[in-house]
Amino acid sequence: MPAKVGRRLQLFNDPGELGKIGQVWFIESLADDDIHTGRRLREDLEDLRTARRLKLRVVLRRAANRAEFSAALEELRASVVATGLNPILDIECHGDDDLGLQLADGSLVAWDELKAKLEAINVYARFNLILVLGCCYGAYFGREARLYERAPFVAYIAPTERIEVRILAAGLHAFYEELFTSFDISNAVNALGAAAPGFGYLYSSALGLFRSVFGMLIREEGSVEGLRRRAQAMVQRAQAESGKTLDVDELARFIKAREPEQFEQLMRTYFAFDLFPENAARFPLTYADVQRDAVERATLRMNHRGGYRS
Repeated sequence: MPAKVGRRLQLFNDPGELGKIGQVWFIESLADDDIHTGRRLREDLEDLRTARRLKLRVVLRRAANRAEFSAALEELRASVVATGLNPILDIECHGDDDLGLQLADGSLVAWDELKAKLEAINVYARFNLILVLGCCYGAYFGREARLYERAPFVAYIAPTERIEVRILAAGLHAFYEELFTSFDISNAVNALGAAAPGFGYLYSSALGLFRSVFGMLIREEGSVEGLRRRAQAMVQRAQAESGKTLDVDELARFIKAREPEQFEQLMRTYFAFDLFPENAARFPLTYADVQRDAVERATLRMNHRGGYRS
């Protein structure tokens, strides 16, 4: 069973990090003989909206193919622009860890293609898009986290492996019911885990993902072998592209010295500080924070391997 989410992110009805959610879009691309989870979740949420008098727009779009899927995403983007309402996007379809989303007609939307579309929506939503991927292996979308590009969401939830439809439906039903009861995403994620113990999922914020990925970079460059491998690759690329010959050790020292500056540049890009200066306060993270994480993780790994005696 997934571990509970401990630290609160933010109540949705408070201003700030996640903002107020005003619309939930279900894009469903499933065959006729599939269980239509998008339709069911939309109906459940409509009932909840009516019973609790929520000011919430709930939309279901069915996409039979790539053209209709793209059109639905474009309609969501236009809705964000027209209404200013921050969105949850829930995509219900089949998924493949390597290939991406599989639509009703068997066509595919690659993870990197999906990222480009969601990045645009997240920017128009001023970095308030919450993504739910109701498909097998949806967590593999996180591999598309390239820190030199914009973040495609502020937070996302997705299965880590193959998942039975009944477990998926039960988990997401509990997620939405709790979300629009307590208006607290941590409570909602915990409710998902409690209602569907067999639901192996990944929950990550954009900030957490950035912290994790850059921490891996620091750990890699913290070892002589890792730093030299990166420097060697850059030397080979420079040789192939321009014929220049660089000293591997000198380049390795330069890479490490430039790490704090690189961190700041990537933060500005990934969280769009250039477009939304307020994001610097919304996403507080320093190089020292990530460096400390990297040292702690390296120490834990050494202890696990018996590198230190207690």
